[in-house]
Formats: sequence, structure tokens, C-alpha cells
Amino acid sequence: EREVVTMKTSLVKSLLTTYREIVNVEECEVVTEYSKVSHGLEKNCSDANMLSVQNELQNCSYTRCSTAYETVQNLSSPALIESTLCNTLQNIVQDCIGVLDICLSEEDQQEMVESFLKNLRHFLERIGGEHMMNGTLDDCQTDWNHGKELDDDYEDNYNV
Repeated sequence: EREVVTMKTSLVKSLLTTYREIVNVEECEVVTEYSKVSHGLEKNCSDANMLSVQNELQNCSYTRCSTAYETVQNLSSPALIESTLCNTLQNIVQDCIGVLDICLSEEDQQEMVESFLKNLRHFLERIGGEHMMNGTLDDCQTDWNHGKELDDDYEDNYNV
């Protein structure tokens, strides 16, 4: 079944390339369906690989959040707490988010990262406790597209 989907995906990609300039392909039902079905298939990730990628993201972010929690416990300055948590958020983007590139298309990454960062901001604000208000980390700059540096060894480790 996966081979059939991969073959269909290749055919749709070819047709998209050929007719993109002639027709507004974004309004085509087949293109819309292709976008929904192609989740992760462009990278040919197995369910096990996708699970490994998700676990890697969780472990990476957990480690950084744990360190931030320990650091914040020793701080009393709201500015230092905010700075520490903002740096943690930026480090997670820089060090952890890139792993998603292994299995997810750009569109799927965009959706997942936006949701992940929203939840992560709220979580880090709770770590800040009474020194942080909801939305405090919304101004913390996270340019996740530049944080997608991948270690080539990672792809080899997961046979992607």
C-alpha cells in the first residue's frame, strides 16, 4: 500500500510541476487531497521513524526545560527569570526542532512547530511561577526556520 501511495505521490508531484503555471493548482481537489495524504510520505518515514523523531523532540525539550526549572528555582529577579526562560525557548528551537525535518514536510512542520511553541511558552511561563504572566514569553523571538540544523548522523541512526 505504501508503494502505491508513493507512486501516486510522485505522479501528482510531476503533474503539479507541469501545470502549475497554466492552472491554479491550489484549487484542484486532487492537489488538496494530495496535501492531506502526503503527511510524512515525502520523506518516506516509517511509523517507527516518526515515533523516534517525536521522542527525540520530547527528550531534547524535556532536558532543556528541566535545566531551566532548576535554574529558575535559584532566581528571584523577574527579568532574570524571563531572560532564562526565553533563552530556554530559543535553545529548544535551535537544538531540538530541526529533528522534525527528517519526517515532516515544510507545511506539516509549520503546523506542528506553531502548536508546540505555543504550548511550550505556556509551560515555561508556569515554570516562572508568580514572576511570569500569561503571554510574557510571546515577545521572545524564535525564528525556528533558522533552527533546523540537522546532524547528518541522526538520519543515519534512524535509517531515514
